[in-house]
Amino acid sequence: MLPFFVLSRNYDGRNGSFELFVGGALEKDGLEQAFLPPGEYAGMTVRPRLGFLWGAAIGAAKRYFYQKWLPQSPYGTLNMEYELHTEKSIRSHPSMDLFFAVKRKE
Repeated sequence: MLPFFVLSRNYDGRNGSFELFVGGALEKDGLEQAFLPPGEYAGMTVRPRLGFLWGAAIGAAKRYFYQKWLPQSPYGTLNMEYELHTEKSIRSHPSMDLFFAVKRKE
């Protein structure tokens, strides 16, 4: 069901663990809820070369963000990111938006 979110947070660089939450905008009793905190987010649109190669495209986008963009920006990360999948994700030339929680460096 669209839209849906894939939220990852609390990455631990020592062992590679993190929390992953997949959900939608609908509320239902008995289901866990996750809330996106207000604040600043850096965003980019991800477009896989082929519609089924999401993993490679998302991995490349995250590497660009963390290895190229973030070190040269006036921002630091808040250790939370999410994918927003909408009807754009299922088109013949799919795309989705990827957001990273950020804060200004001091």
